[in-house]
Amino acid sequence: MQRRGRRAWSPESLLHVQRAGGRDLRLLRPRLHQGGDHGGEVLQGCRLTLDDDDKLISFYNEELIALSGQVALPQHIDKPQLTARAVSPICGSEIEVELKLTGDKISAFGFEVEACALTKSVVAVMKKAIIGKTRADVARAGQELEDMLNGKPVVPSGDWAKLIILEPVKDYKARHNSILLPFEAVEKAFRNKA
Repeated sequence: MQRRGRRAWSPESLLHVQRAGGRDLRLLRPRLHQGGDHGGEVLQGCRLTLDDDDKLISFYNEELIALSGQVALPQHIDKPQLTARAVSPICGSEIEVELKLTGDKISAFGFEVEACALTKSVVAVMKKAIIGKTRADVARAGQELEDMLNGKPVVPSGDWAKLIILEPVKDYKARHNSILLPFEAVEKAFRNKA
C-alpha cells in the first residue's frame, strides 16, 4: 500500500476534547490539501483521520477510538489465498485485505489500513467476527451495516453487533463509503478468486 506523506502539526491545529475520567484527548484539526492529503489525530502513537466537520468529533468517543487503535498496525497472514485493495473515491481511505479459506469459511484475516477511525473501527470488529464466516455471512453483515446507516430498523447482529457504535453517523452520508469499505474489500477479494 502506498503511504501518504507524514506532516508536522503546529500546536494551534490541536483540538482538545474532554474524555471520561477527566483526561484530555488530543485531536488534530484536519485540513484537506491538494493531492488528497488528510489530517489526522494523535492518540497513543496512532494516526487516525478526522473529517473537517467538527460535529463529527462527537462520534469519536472513547470506545470508537479504542477500537480503531486495535488496527493501527498492519496484520499480515502467511500465504493468503485471496487479496484485494479498496480505496474510497470520496476521502481516499485505503484498505488491503488478505484471506485464507478452509472450505468455504474464512480461517485467517490480514489487513493494512490507511483510513479514518470510522473505517478502522469496522476493521477492528471484522478481524474477530470474520473468522469462521462464509462469503455470504460477511455480505449479510455488510448489508445490515448499510441498512442501519440508511436509517432502516436493522442493526448488525451476532459477532458484528459492536458495529452499532457507528449508528450515529447515519446522518453523515459522505462517511458511509469509508465505513463500508472493509466489506467492499472482502467482497472484491472473493470476486478476484473467480
